[in-house]
Amino acid sequence: MAVASMSRATSARDPPSHSIFPFTKSKVWRAEMEQASRVKQAVEKQEDYIYRPDERIRLLLVDDEPSILSSLQRLFRGAVYEVHTAGGGVEALQLLAEKPIDVIVSDMRMPGMSGLEFLTNVESLYPDVMRIVLSGYAEPESVIDVVNKAKIYSYVHKPWDDLDLKLKVTNAAERLYLKRLTRQQNVELDLMNHSLEEKVGARTAALEKAQEKLQHSYKKLDESYLSMVKMLSYYSGLGIPTMRNHGQRVGKYANRLAKYANLDEEASKDIVTAALLHDIGLVVVGIGVLAKPKEARSREEKKIIEKHVVLGESTMLGLPAMRGAAKLVRHHHELFDGRGYPDRLKGTDIPLGSRIILIANDYENMIEGRSMEKPLSREDALAYIEKHASQYYDPDLAADFCTMIREDADDAPHGQGNIRVVHSEELEPGMRLHENLLNADGMLLLTCGQRLTGSTIASIRRLEKSDKHRYTLYNPEGRG
Repeated sequence: MAVASMSRATSARDPPSHSIFPFTKSKVWRAEMEQASRVKQAVEKQEDYIYRPDERIRLLLVDDEPSILSSLQRLFRGAVYEVHTAGGGVEALQLLAEKPIDVIVSDMRMPGMSGLEFLTNVESLYPDVMRIVLSGYAEPESVIDVVNKAKIYSYVHKPWDDLDLKLKVTNAAERLYLKRLTRQQNVELDLMNHSLEEKVGARTAALEKAQEKLQHSYKKLDESYLSMVKMLSYYSGLGIPTMRNHGQRVGKYANRLAKYANLDEEASKDIVTAALLHDIGLVVVGIGVLAKPKEARSREEKKIIEKHVVLGESTMLGLPAMRGAAKLVRHHHELFDGRGYPDRLKGTDIPLGSRIILIANDYENMIEGRSMEKPLSREDALAYIEKHASQYYDPDLAADFCTMIREDADDAPHGQGNIRVVHSEELEPGMRLHENLLNADGMLLLTCGQRLTGSTIASIRRLEKSDKHRYTLYNPEGRG
């Protein structure tokens, strides 16, 4: 028996009170819908076709019998529904082209266009519209056809149960709403993901740019630090004519050996700093003592000279950036067999950097004639190092150093092998100096290895004019 309609007379402005609407008063749902209304136009165009639980269900009733249509209209009367009717499939399709519809309830057997044909057209043209068949015939073949071809949501037999039919319509509308809401949320999610990707991309680009600037600042700071160390090395040797530029040449050899031995950049930096300043402690030793041949020095004078490694360490410990290098300075006269000074360390107990500096220092002294009666040739100096490997020198480092020097055909005293001599008018930004640049009075202007900039070149040319002296610069590397 048919059950009486449960719809009540309400104002068109009242929200629906039917218990089947679980989202009617949900603040979360309202917030989601407000957000959804702000998405791009493609989504906004679908807005008219999205069923909202707090709005009326747009219902199309299709039947060729006026009495059936009247009964259905009475059943779905009320604020919950917006009802449209059509007497056949052709009329219904025309109405669908003009008005948005959520749910269709259609008779199966109609003259002209059958219910199956009509609903199949609807499935093709308006696939989102939920389709319910209302029929007094229950042949299995016709049911199978309408399910497979028209993809209907539900099948209701005549005579219908009012409550059952209303529940089916409401559930169909709710499913349509959830389907469209999910689709809309997926579009919003895609938009959000795209926006997030753009933001992440922009943030990544900004971070990369900041990192690049930071690296550039670090590089300039390192170059400034190295220039300061080289300048300090140069001035520490001014009082000892035979030691002028000695620290810088030892620094070059030590740096090359550190790279040859595949040491990391941080370790190499400490080694180069220590090599440049390894004899800074000699500043406090009297020039008269240093000028004497080794054989003419008294035991007391030898002890004074040996203290220069400790004095050098003490001088550098006051600067936090030089503390690692200070330790290397202290031990750069330790011998591999343990007979060096000041602490008589032996073998690998001697810091690696100190072992490197010892080899570089002795080699430079030998080819410049400071430790022998006369300067040695490159090959004689290397032969001396090989002979005393394991006694004075780390055998592995000694072998690496000798191989490294022999592989460099341009290596020569002062490292001046194949050097290009240029004058100020030939200078270009990016060039690096191979030797210190001194003015006419022998004062240091630029340190070895410094990269030239446009402003530096302009300063050199101004100084030439004021000093009335043409500078000679050595540039082996060209544009760096």
